Amino acid sequence: MAEYNFGLFWGLAIQAYEATLVANDSRVDQFFDGSAAALNSVEHQGLRLFQGGATDCTNCQAGAELTLASLSGLNQNGRRGRGGRAADPGFFRTGVRPINDDVGLGGLDIFGIPLSRGAAGNGAQCLFKTPGLSNVEFTGAYQHNGGQATLEQLIDFYSRGGDFPGGGNLGPGIGNKNLSTADRTALVAFLKALSDDRVRYKRAPFDHPELCVPVGHQQVDSATLVIDSSNPQFRLSAADKWAGLPPVDKSGNSVPLQSFDELLQGARADGSRAHSLQDGCSIF
Repeated sequence: MAEYNFGLFWGLAIQAYEATLVANDSRVDQFFDGSAAALNSVEHQGLRLFQGGATDCTNCQAGAELTLASLSGLNQNGRRGRGGRAADPGFFRTGVRPINDDVGLGGLDIFGIPLSRGAAGNGAQCLFKTPGLSNVEFTGAYQHNGGQATLEQLIDFYSRGGDFPGGGNLGPGIGNKNLSTADRTALVAFLKALSDDRVRYKRAPFDHPELCVPVGHQQVDSATLVIDSSNPQFRLSAADKWAGLPPVDKSGNSVPLQSFDELLQGARADGSRAHSLQDGCSIF
């Protein structure tokens, strides 16, 4: 019986483990738990901007999860977004690409069926899921196509009202904000305050055994990729390049994680940051 139901037990075990991975002790969380000193003045200003009408950030990033693509985005009938503005809560048009280039949730699946009947019924196009913001400092690149490399670039993107604002390509509240330099700095500071130090240092429950992660493809030179010969069905596939994440016990690392921005700059590979993707993968 156990063998026949292995898939069920395996799935339940993974689900139970993932339910422990809740990053809810960032300095922003501490602030809302009553610690007024958890945020400095710049971060507090960023919080006020985030919540205020000057940015309309909470049109998409609302609730405890900081995204309407969550329980916070569902009303009693479980179908429509806040105020009935969206047939699929948490999916919005943000002007990342022209509608005809990238229809998102407004498209069809391989059988020609709409990905979202609500979106199709409203004639909506170019809808993309709003991600949560927990530990956003470490989750770049940003936007669904990775078009913004840093948080600073992301805030600039929304400040100018997207890259392709014409043709109905912007959802509610997403428009030219013309944020000042000080406002942009404050918003970035607030976003970084959403990082949980248990994640930053890989302390329990975010410790883990050795992991291997793909970090691109193997190259012969700057213009030639190595062909993956392991699967004859995919003769033109490039071979993955792997990096190792060393095992971490419950006490975590002595140095913080490398942020995506630092990874792009090739910085902090001197041991002052963890998981700089410079380690080999011993599992393979």
